[in-house]
Amino acid sequence: MEREEAAWKKVATVAFLLLEVITVTTQLIRALHRRFRAHLTSYGWRCLLSMALGMWIAEGKKVLAALTYLVSLGALSRFFNGEGWPSQAIREWRRQLSQELIEEWYGGRGRPPLFYLILDGTVLAKRGKQLPKVGWHYDSRIDDLRWGQKLILAVLRVGELALPWDWRAYVNRDRCAEEDFRKSTEQAIELIERFEPPRPGRVVVAVDSSLCTAGVIEAAVGKGYDLVGWVRRDRRLEDGRYAREVPSGTVAQLKGMEILVKIVQMRRLGRTYTVISTNLELSVAQVRRRMKRRWWVEEGIKQLKALGLEDCQCRGEQSLERWVEWVMLHYVLLARVRWGGKRAPWPAWREAGKQLAGRLFQLDGFGEGSRLWVARMKERFRRREPWIPAALEWWRRSANGDQVLPVQHIPR
Repeated sequence: MEREEAAWKKVATVAFLLLEVITVTTQLIRALHRRFRAHLTSYGWRCLLSMALGMWIAEGKKVLAALTYLVSLGALSRFFNGEGWPSQAIREWRRQLSQELIEEWYGGRGRPPLFYLILDGTVLAKRGKQLPKVGWHYDSRIDDLRWGQKLILAVLRVGELALPWDWRAYVNRDRCAEEDFRKSTEQAIELIERFEPPRPGRVVVAVDSSLCTAGVIEAAVGKGYDLVGWVRRDRRLEDGRYAREVPSGTVAQLKGMEILVKIVQMRRLGRTYTVISTNLELSVAQVRRRMKRRWWVEEGIKQLKALGLEDCQCRGEQSLERWVEWVMLHYVLLARVRWGGKRAPWPAWREAGKQLAGRLFQLDGFGEGSRLWVARMKERFRRREPWIPAALEWWRRSANGDQVLPVQHIPR
């Protein structure tokens, strides 16, 4: 008897979660429709909708072939690499969603927040030789050179809230025109100079040793931001000593710089790091605490790659820029669900998608052709997933305005 009751509870739980997932996907489609429909033709909207469905449903690598839920691979490739892709609209909406989330989180309450602008580089591993902006780059994960595309990411962290804010693509000198080549440190300087906090508050720039150079430090100080970062082991002070040799709390000048910094020795994972801070008023413990915030970017990059950041294999000139913005938009959508209006506990990232329904928008129509799209989706889903047809019938009725039981009222 107890086994039967437990089995029925499990079936009911799975059914309830399935309906939640379908409802979440439906409302995501309507959010995208309201935002991008005015920028696209019917053909372009159908392609964008197919890519959105794939980002949320497809398992494994999210190459274009895995996102063909409504259109063919050829049609999706032409749309993604053509002139109809709404690059500017995607970038503006992502930034708007990020600012709204920060306002919801810290809007008008308490003291001004402390913003951490974390800069870091990551390599997107590739195999193709004809992909845009590929080359050999040093990857700290394997401690060797790796063929791929390199990004310089700027991640904004406010308390526990962390969002991808801006980025640049680094291209090797031998793969671009001489006048177009820019060092990764120059790109980091540009990210700092172009950053403006979304609301009043103090800004801390956090970097690793590859970006902790004189130019980056001066750019942060010039904008009135604090900087914290670790320096290389061979970095010398103005008096000739190595930075790693001085005790924590020492105030000195790095060689070739006039800016005073506080030097702190820090242990992490069995290694000793030499950390500097341009804010001389901080204690040793406060400098270490600020430096620990930088480590989140490693986990954030893993989450972005799990969403498909390094899965694009298109050869179009603008494919890298378009794909990175597209992945970051979906990351922010998940972040709005996970953090929006909540303090604790936060749901896991996988659970965030199930809660997207009540966070994004109010109901509106799909527009013309919705019944045809639902029919095509149903046929494709039937071939891909054996459990989906019954759920899509419920989805079709909801999309076409039939009376259905709201998800929040379905008994568990």
